[in-house]
This record gives sequence, C-alpha cells and structure tokens, in this order.
Amino acid sequence: MERSMKDQTLDAFVKAFGGPLYDVSVWFAPGRVNLIGEHTDYNGGHVFPCALTMGTYAAVRRREDRRLRFYSTGFPEEGIIETSLDELVPEERFGWTNYPKGVIKMMADHGHPIETGFEMAVCGDIPSGAGLSSSASIEVLTALILCGLYGDLESGGPVRLFRNNDAGNPKRLRGEIPGKEIFFAAGISREDIARICQEAENVYNGCSCGIMDQFAVTFGKKDHAIFLDTAALEYETVPVRMDGHAIVITNTNVKHKLTDSKYNERRRECETALSVIRRRCTPELLMSLSAVNTLLYGESYPTVIRGLCDLDSALVDAMAEKWFQEFPEEERLKLIKRMRHAASENERCKQAVRALREGNLTVFGILMNASHISLRDDYEVTGPELDALAEAAWEVDGCLGSRMTGGGFGGCTVSIVRNDALERFKEHVAREYRDKTGLEADFYIAGIGSGPRKL
Repeated sequence: MERSMKDQTLDAFVKAFGGPLYDVSVWFAPGRVNLIGEHTDYNGGHVFPCALTMGTYAAVRRREDRRLRFYSTGFPEEGIIETSLDELVPEERFGWTNYPKGVIKMMADHGHPIETGFEMAVCGDIPSGAGLSSSASIEVLTALILCGLYGDLESGGPVRLFRNNDAGNPKRLRGEIPGKEIFFAAGISREDIARICQEAENVYNGCSCGIMDQFAVTFGKKDHAIFLDTAALEYETVPVRMDGHAIVITNTNVKHKLTDSKYNERRRECETALSVIRRRCTPELLMSLSAVNTLLYGESYPTVIRGLCDLDSALVDAMAEKWFQEFPEEERLKLIKRMRHAASENERCKQAVRALREGNLTVFGILMNASHISLRDDYEVTGPELDALAEAAWEVDGCLGSRMTGGGFGGCTVSIVRNDALERFKEHVAREYRDKTGLEADFYIAGIGSGPRKL
C-alpha cells in the first residue's frame, strides 16, 4: 500500500535530520488553479481560483539555536540547505528556500520575529514550475508553521499587521468565514497571512505578482472556488458543481519561473497605461461615463480608477486612440492590447461566475476559450506549448472549454471535460501536443480542496 503523504514527509524528515519524532509536527498547504480571471489580480480586477487537494507538506522541528535547515524531496540533489536567522537575504545559492526565508523575513519586519530556528523537510505532489502556485503554497505553509510553532496563544486577541487597510472600508474581507475562525494561532488574520506571503514574493523574491495565489491558498474551501475582488479584498465562495464533468489540468512540462519571464514586464506595461488613464480620467469625465453606463447597462461606472480592470472594454480602444498618442506606434499598440485584455478578462470572469451559478457550464467553457485567446493575442503570455494544448483540447467533443492558467510562459492549461470523454480527451491532446512540440503532457483530474492546516 502506498504510504500517505504525511508518512512520506515524516520519512523524509527522519532521512534528513534523524529522529525521534515526538517533537515533530506536520503541516499542509494546497496548490491552486485559477479557473478564469488571469493577470487581473494586480490590475484591480476579479479572479476565480480554487485550492487543490494537491499541495505542499512539511515536517518541522524547532531548534534551540538560530540555525535553519531545509530539505526537499523535490530537490534531493541539493541535500540539506543550511542557513540562519541572521542570513535572511535572498541569494541564488539558497534556491527554493528563498520562499520560506522570505516569509520569515517579512513576518519579522512586521513585528513577529522568531528567535530560534527549525528543521524542515518538505514533500509535495504539485508539479514544480507547473503554474499551480507551488511558491505560494510553501509561503503560506511557512507562515502557518511560524504562527503555530512560535505564536503566542495567550495574546488575548487578533493582531492586525496591516492595520491601515481597514480604514474607511467596513466591507473589507466581507466573506463567509466567521470572524472567530479567520485567525491563526499567533492572532494574525488570514488576510494578513496572504499579504505577508505576497510581500515575500514581491519584495524578497522579486516577482511582482498580485495577491490571488496566496489568497486562494489561504482561503481555500472544499468543492468551492473563490470569487475575489482583488482591489477591495471582498470575496465569496461559490460551489463548483460539475454535473458529469471534470476539471482537468494538463501540464506542458515546460517549467516557468515568473521572475525570469516577461511577467514583471507585463506588470510595468499595465502600470504605464494606468498612469495615463488616471491622468486623463477627470472626476467630471468619470461622472459622465457613470451616467451613460447606468443608462445603458444598469451599472454605475467607478468614480475612481483603481486599476485597468475598472475600465469598460468597449471604451478601451476609444480611450487609447485619443490618449496614447505620445507613445511610439509599437509601444502604443502594445499598451492598448494590455488594457484590452485586463478590461475584457475582468468582464469574462464575472460572466463566468454568473454562468456557473446558473448551472450553465457550456457558457463557462466558451468564456474559458475566449480567455485563452485574449491571453494569447492581447496579453501575449501563452507561447507555443500552451497554445498547442488549448487548441488540441478545443478539438475534442466533450471538452467545454480550455485555457492556460497561471502566469503563463509554460505551466498548465485547465479544461472542463465531460466524464465520458476523459480518455478520448487525454489521448487526443497528448498525441497532438507530442506531434506539435515533441514533448509529453501530463494530466491531472483536479480535486478542489481546503486551505492550509496542521495534520
């Protein structure tokens, strides 16, 4: 019988650091897949991710000194990586351990330092570099471990690390998790955990990601996806009922590393476009747009442009034509395309969630296909491997929709496939992908799981 992931993690710990195990604890944090709403999180839009049953496991034991010792079954050739609490600086030689080290550093910067180190053995069943948020998973896992091992259980109440975020926004974190359940042992809120881990990725590891990955991992709920407004951090969990269909994740086996890709470049392009929009969108103009939008669509236009996702996709080309003449032609066209994707993807995400609530998986699938096309043509983050997978999936009778998921430039697609078409889907997509790229694809039937926890 195959040993459980918990047992495998404990085995790895003993192999790396030795026993006994009486003071060793085991923890888990899931990976995530985003069903729709891509590259909208840092543009102030909506996303629709779910936590996976796959994830990252860690067995941990506290030390009495300041040493940090890490081992991962995913990188056995690296052996034990040793450092200390006095070496919390990102260096390439520390490899994957820069992710947990970044969380330790950010927690300390926000007033929660730890004084003694630990030994950590990590196992996981998320394919590394597949775009299923293995980095966010280990970041949230580390934050949970720090709260659990070093948190003051007698602190007397919640500690809000980001105290200013609630000012003037009584709706912040409006969700379905009761207040008494949204705090970890150290009195730190789940929102704070997500933001700390995003900060570790942004500041310590140099990737300008939005908050979606860390939020989805932290707030995961079994058989539900999270409909998150990333600008307001308002969310709700939505039941995912497949009704005879399955969520299939297909791995290109082309590993992506967002800090080495054009991810940061895309974010800079969006920031450039947003600065122009904000300069041009006067309060008077926004009031006029709001009146027109209310008349035509019954929805008011935002009075403050928080991000590109606040734009109406129908107005993007008109705005760009008048307001971006200062840029050379090639750059102007590029900025227009980035704006068009952000605005239209945000609208698709909202439409897709509405379709799912209505039980209309066919419409959801059509919107997934449109999302991939926009990511390919307007945002330009797919590449030949992801395109080959999506195009092959679209050819299969029984596949309702397929799109790239994650940052892009490699990684995975996510598809909705009728159960009786699963084998046909895998055979056709694998064959077409092999013929077009010379690579082998891997397939996973995605289970939607819960958030991080001690096992």
